[in-house]
Amino acid sequence: MSGLRELITRLRGRRVSRGQALVEFMAFLMFLLFLVQGVVNVGGLLDDHLSIVYATRQGARTAAVLGQQANADCAVVGAVNAAMAGLANVKVTKITVYQANASGQMAGPADIYSTTASGPPIICTGTTVTPAPPTQSNYAPTSRNNLPFTEDSIGVRVDYVYTFQFPFFSGGTFAASDYTVMPVNPVGLPTTPTPGAPTPTPCPPTIVCFIP
Repeated sequence: MSGLRELITRLRGRRVSRGQALVEFMAFLMFLLFLVQGVVNVGGLLDDHLSIVYATRQGARTAAVLGQQANADCAVVGAVNAAMAGLANVKVTKITVYQANASGQMAGPADIYSTTASGPPIICTGTTVTPAPPTQSNYAPTSRNNLPFTEDSIGVRVDYVYTFQFPFFSGGTFAASDYTVMPVNPVGLPTTPTPGAPTPTPCPPTIVCFIP
């Protein structure tokens, strides 16, 4: 009987050891899966973030060049969408064209075009931005200052929702925003002389001369 009891004890010990090893392996596997998910998700977010920053630059550059043209905002939306084409995991929820202060933040009037994470995309159809009407509209292109020395600093901000490729539990999205600010291109050359510059001598009407 003692030999049989000893055999049963050994078999039970082996089963406990195998069960413990299986639990430890599953715990390590879960940790490894979470690590891989984190690397893929963060890597995808950082890669798409570069395209989003580029999109805000394209939007701000477009707004600065077009200045007071009536369809400036529509062109800004088109430039942002063109720069973000192919980003399947990014949904733009808001595009803001605003007058920026010295720190680049919204300090006054702005045109805000928004949608929801599950709503229609913000697009330019002809000369109109849809979905319409805009959430806020008190920075019309015709009101933007494009005079030399006092031109507006115009900013374009893009709010977006990023959907992780491998969602963690029930939370699989990340909301963020980026912006770029540029000065509006002036419409004329400055008329105020540069301090210290020599005053050019006017030419007689019958003589062609060169003024350095």
